[in-house]
Amino acid sequence: MTFLEKVLSQQFCRDELVDILSRYNRSIGNDDIAQKNILRLQESSSVCVFTGQQLGFMGGPAYTLYKAIGCLQAAKELDAIPIFWLATEDHDIAEIDHTYTIDSLGNIQKHKLTLPSEGIVEDLVLTQENIDEIQAFCDLIGMTVPQGKYAVGDSYARVMANILVEKFHGTGLVFVEPRLIRHQAEELFIREIQNSRKVRDILFQTTERLLQQGQVTPIEFRDGATNLFFKDSNNRRLKVVQDEGEFVVGDQRFSESELVDQVRQDPSAFSGNVALRPVVQNFIFPTIAYVGGPTEIDYFRQLEGLFHYHNLAMPQVKTRPSVTCLTPISQQYLNAVERRPSDAIPQDWKVVFPELAGMDKKEVKNFLEEKGVPYNTLHYLHNFLSPFNGLQERSLNWLWLDVQSEKPIVQELLNSNLSKVTTSQYFTLNELAT
Repeated sequence: MTFLEKVLSQQFCRDELVDILSRYNRSIGNDDIAQKNILRLQESSSVCVFTGQQLGFMGGPAYTLYKAIGCLQAAKELDAIPIFWLATEDHDIAEIDHTYTIDSLGNIQKHKLTLPSEGIVEDLVLTQENIDEIQAFCDLIGMTVPQGKYAVGDSYARVMANILVEKFHGTGLVFVEPRLIRHQAEELFIREIQNSRKVRDILFQTTERLLQQGQVTPIEFRDGATNLFFKDSNNRRLKVVQDEGEFVVGDQRFSESELVDQVRQDPSAFSGNVALRPVVQNFIFPTIAYVGGPTEIDYFRQLEGLFHYHNLAMPQVKTRPSVTCLTPISQQYLNAVERRPSDAIPQDWKVVFPELAGMDKKEVKNFLEEKGVPYNTLHYLHNFLSPFNGLQERSLNWLWLDVQSEKPIVQELLNSNLSKVTTSQYFTLNELAT
């Protein structure tokens, strides 16, 4: 049996998926091209390419955009339906409540949304304070927001998803929130409970083998831990842990049969951890590929045995594009210091202009002023190209980068045929006038 045949040999609730995806994508403003892709799911031979990411404040870091670009590219290559998994069942609020830009002096600016420290992203709703914070960010970057677009009580996830939808208009990218489809993973969740020790052994064995081969293993598996979380009546996402033949969820204890009954009664209250999430995705959808970053690719190496145990075809794992955007001001500054974007940016002006040796700060400033070079140029370039000494895409907000482009950034990136490599490529948002 070929890989594709194994994927298509599963039974999928295709009609229900089409109904769920159609209604949800309409609700977040997705267009007819995406709706046509959704309808393709009814065809028994259709398959999907997935990517996914937490819904960061105002779009979050730039690599969120590049994941979606990679998903669309892979779907085109494989004649598949491109789907973006909005990771709204995540409970790490501190990971998504902020974003970063660079000010005119080159300082990194953090923009924060005031959210509760606990809870699940799918349950977050906007307050008036949040609406003001969103408006302030949009004003800062020069992004127009129609009056009354956001209202108190709106779903945070829906509002942030709508930002992605608007930018990917016309591409056919489909979006899904896991809360809408978790019930379809009922049998998978039960199997994880009934075979939790076996599943854990498989993951331990795979991890140990990879370690012996010198491979990176980012997922840490612990004795007693299952791959499941349970959402209680207070909307807390609690780990399900096995202890002496029982299962512990918060301050409650369940026998195996009692926990299985809980799944039967409300499967949507259960969700997978980082290891089970891609398995859930392949259990529900005919998935042939996943587009992810370097860490996610390391995750998948640890999960091969888990996919096989659940008799699922492990998807092809494709590396998302890695991009560093260049704005007109960053190009101007690079030209002024005669550096390429891939060059290390020195911290000291005397490295750029050796003739400054022995001059004090005031003399250096006067020298640069005569050359028409702002004193903050090196500081700006360092923070813009390598914020927090890392890749630009891991920190800087993509909406902020987008508004500095003369042309729609999504279409420009799609047209650029970015290669899917882990070393960052450079993309000019707006060529300098000559």
